Amino acid sequence: MTQTTSPTRITRRACGFVAAAGLAAGIASTAAAAPIAYEGFDYTAGGDLSGLSGGTGFDEAWNDPGAGDNNYVVTTPGLTYGNLLVSGNAVTYSGPSNGGNYQTTRSLSGSFNTFAEGSQNWLAFLIDPASSVADAGVSFGPNSLKVEINNSNLDISSFGGNLASVDISGDLLDGGNLVIAKVSKTYAGAAPLTTEVWFNPTDFSSEVALGTPTLTAVQNGTNFAYDFINIQSNFFLGQVIDEIRVANDSFEGLGLAVIPEPASLALLGLGGFAMLGRRRKA
Repeated sequence: MTQTTSPTRITRRACGFVAAAGLAAGIASTAAAAPIAYEGFDYTAGGDLSGLSGGTGFDEAWNDPGAGDNNYVVTTPGLTYGNLLVSGNAVTYSGPSNGGNYQTTRSLSGSFNTFAEGSQNWLAFLIDPASSVADAGVSFGPNSLKVEINNSNLDISSFGGNLASVDISGDLLDGGNLVIAKVSKTYAGAAPLTTEVWFNPTDFSSEVALGTPTLTAVQNGTNFAYDFINIQSNFFLGQVIDEIRVANDSFEGLGLAVIPEPASLALLGLGGFAMLGRRRKA
């Protein structure tokens, strides 16, 4: 279940170089659909997250109720996971450490739900809990369906408390862990709401490739709607979140793209030079 590929991060300068050399970054990004919301935290490191408004698919800036305490700070480098194509920096919980739970919120550009038959919503993010006793994750609001790492467990929770939990202490990676969640209904009305979570999948090229979920929770007779997301942390410092993606309708909407292998880049470069040669001869 643990990803073993060496981590790589693409910066804006590197993306430009790759595009100029062989258009590889463009090919990688167009291989996957765009999410309805994406936040790569492409901000200047060292500043407070509150009030920043980059990314796509949001209608307002990050709102940190504890901005005076500087609860969430933009940090560098960002998190990585295998050959996942990423950009920007990350956000780290920086305090206070006096107990309690803290969050920062951002409204989406629309409202989404699982009311219709066969509807589904997806969430993906990178996380480094930084401590074996940390509690940090991302949630949908206002339903407060949360996916988190809590005391080295992967948890699904809601207003009613913890719904499901599994020990992942042997699978945690330094520098970034990939969490993918699917919330779905098989039919309309008061159908069971199913939340499936994959932790550090080896292959994330398609929903089928994800394999068996790491954790599943079922809530009976529950409708699910949301129009904002939260980053939530407890009072243990240093928890890092990055690469938040939200999609509805399909896994492909998350837009999880991979960095081309060096051999593929070489072939793309040769193909580009061949095309230039043909044009010159013409």
